[in-house]
Amino acid sequence: MAEFGMARATLVEAAKRGDFRARPQAMPIDELLVATPRGRHNLKQRLLKAGLKSARCEICGLDEWRGAPLSLALHHANGDKHDNRLENLQMLCPNCHSQTENFSGRNRRAA
Repeated sequence: MAEFGMARATLVEAAKRGDFRARPQAMPIDELLVATPRGRHNLKQRLLKAGLKSARCEICGLDEWRGAPLSLALHHANGDKHDNRLENLQMLCPNCHSQTENFSGRNRRAA
């Protein structure tokens, strides 16, 4: 604990007060890839890390623009943002994403 610049007693007291707690386990990728509103915030990174998607636009094939990596969007092909099945997800560049029929809630069906 000396490497963090604190005494052991400081850490023990903080634990007793409940100032920090264990980090929850990451949701398994299988559970993320179902129709659920849970866990969307890091789905794109998890898909890339697991090798289930690549950092390249699935329509035009670009992975960089003007020498820099493209910021890709995770597109839900059927327009349902809770439908995280792998066959419904596409990695798209901003240009291709803006051309999809359900981009940004366009053509959303009334529930």
